[in-house]
Amino acid sequence: MIRGRFDEKEGEKKYCVQINHISYDDTADWHFRAKPNVGKLVENYFLDESLGTECIPKCGGCKCGECSVKGNLTIREERELKLIEDGLTYDEENLCWISKYPWISDPSKLPNNFPMAYARLKATEKRLKRLGATQCKKYQEQIQDMLDRGVAEKLLKSELDYKGPIFYLPHHAVYKTDSSSTPVRIVFDAAASYQGISLNDLLAKGPDVINNLLGILLRFREGKIGVVGDIKKMYNTVKLSEEDMHTHRFLWRNFELERDPSHYKLKTVTFGDKPSGSIAMMALRKTAEINNCFPLASKMIVEDSYVDDIISSVNSKDCALERIKEVEEVLRLGGFQIKYWVLSGEDKDNNARVLNTEQEKVLGLSWKPKLDTFSYRVKLNFSKKTCEGRIESDVNCDNFESCMPPLLTKISVLSQFAKLYDPLGLLTPFTLKTKLLMRFIIVEINEGHSRGWDDPISDTLYSEAKNLFREMFEIENICFNRCVRPADVIKDPELIIFCDSSIKAYGAVAYVRWEKQDGNYYVNLLCSKNRIAPMKQISIPRLELCAAVLASRLRATIEINMRYKFSKVIHITDSEIVRAQIQKESHQFNSFVGIRVAEIQSKTEPIEWFWVSSKENNADLTTRKCNPRELDTESVWQKGPEFLYQDSSEWPVKQSTVSDLPDVVFARVALNEGEINSSSQVIDIQRFSNMKRLLSVMA
Repeated sequence: MIRGRFDEKEGEKKYCVQINHISYDDTADWHFRAKPNVGKLVENYFLDESLGTECIPKCGGCKCGECSVKGNLTIREERELKLIEDGLTYDEENLCWISKYPWISDPSKLPNNFPMAYARLKATEKRLKRLGATQCKKYQEQIQDMLDRGVAEKLLKSELDYKGPIFYLPHHAVYKTDSSSTPVRIVFDAAASYQGISLNDLLAKGPDVINNLLGILLRFREGKIGVVGDIKKMYNTVKLSEEDMHTHRFLWRNFELERDPSHYKLKTVTFGDKPSGSIAMMALRKTAEINNCFPLASKMIVEDSYVDDIISSVNSKDCALERIKEVEEVLRLGGFQIKYWVLSGEDKDNNARVLNTEQEKVLGLSWKPKLDTFSYRVKLNFSKKTCEGRIESDVNCDNFESCMPPLLTKISVLSQFAKLYDPLGLLTPFTLKTKLLMRFIIVEINEGHSRGWDDPISDTLYSEAKNLFREMFEIENICFNRCVRPADVIKDPELIIFCDSSIKAYGAVAYVRWEKQDGNYYVNLLCSKNRIAPMKQISIPRLELCAAVLASRLRATIEINMRYKFSKVIHITDSEIVRAQIQKESHQFNSFVGIRVAEIQSKTEPIEWFWVSSKENNADLTTRKCNPRELDTESVWQKGPEFLYQDSSEWPVKQSTVSDLPDVVFARVALNEGEINSSSQVIDIQRFSNMKRLLSVMA
């Protein structure tokens, strides 16, 4: 076998090998593994910083096909959504939804791919046999579980002669080592192609109908009691039409290799089908719509669900218990069931519906319900990855030095940094370090100092990466309050957003400020975002303006998604130039400044902008490298600057403006007095018989 890349080394002979043909007698032993898309991995890594601050639409006069044309959907997405909605039928007798798949091409085009499915079955069997009897047993148990739950069914002899479209789905095991309930999952490959056609090729995907992730997390921080529910087998709750069942056949024979496989059909929506996500979400929402008894529960299902999770918050334990009871009653109408609920605080009543747990994962964040705090767990692992996970356990601070490999490849550094998921931006001052290091790695590749992502990084970058990995363990000692509201407030909160920039990055951070009954103030970090500065260096005033744009977008996201009614919104910058530019009309500036000033003015009011000195600007932390110890519970990062705890009349802010601004465009028109003619000499109105002709000439 020849595998990998072969480089010519100094002092060695160079060989050229040409392979014309490969012959192999047992296709069942083949297992294809796609090379990871590094470009997509890098894009996803930097995507977190744009959550809640992306520009919509992404381009003026959009022709990319990805921006919204009307409302939130493109024309194509509207059509596909209608296909999905029209295909959903409610079965009142059995309390479930039946879906007819949204075909965009005639399903009769599907070839009978039994040979390919049989070959893939043999490959799966052989691979599981190599892994041992335990893995074979787990896989067989999952198949049996599908049969017991009615998700799959063995075909009758009469059904084997079905004359409609037929397609077989190959299946394989996916291992999720951090899941206690289903560490082994069976995945059906609807993208598997046979004779150039796959099942997914003929199906409409539908729009992205999942709720905004950042919006759900922001609302999760509103109420005193956090509420998290997990919908049990959400996709399998929606049934398939009879015609679609036969395009979802599969083969299985319980590892009895001496006999021909049995034929089965899937009876429910399957994870992996192109439209499955949209179908399941629309069935869930339609279930909420048919309920007339519990409007608040329906609202929670529609607005606070993210795939199979329901994530919300309320202001009391009694309200939480009542709400989860109502939600379960509403979901029952569509056949959906809640696996378990998790609530903030101690469950002293031992409620059967509520799971008593020390830690729960909420959209990638680690939530400790008893303490009602967010925390972060560092998962460093440099060992080889297999289908069952890493071959060694995660690195901890005690064995870090011994487990640290002597060489680090670029892709390994990226994969470790990508595990630090921070959608709310609570760790922004620290994650800036990882972003800047990843930029240096990408620059090293682009400048030709190394050949690709599998090459080791330089000694300088290795030393910096090692220090960052060591610092990451300090993150585990930091926690953040889930709820940003104190118990004894007297009126609506204020939203205060700081913005700042440096030559390395620019960012914005938002705080919620409450006045309490005793006359004091309570301030808590809500969220933050930053972006690394462009490679092509631009002036600090322009970067400060970019930070102000980021702040205005963050403000819009917060106001749209949160249910708080803010009594006041205050924007604070330490750039007098930017504040003065926002007070002017945007047409007075060149394109770079004018476009950004116009966007800021469309989302904020100029009177809401204040100046403060750099030392009082908390957004400075989003633009420079910080140690995790600077982000602890009592830090200025989490609590905000001291002046926020004073009456606003005592704040060290001002609204004075400067007159000498950069990037101003002056329009000068020079006229000679002798060249000025009266309008009567230019156009003789008497020559025109009607107004229409006059206007056509003047236009």
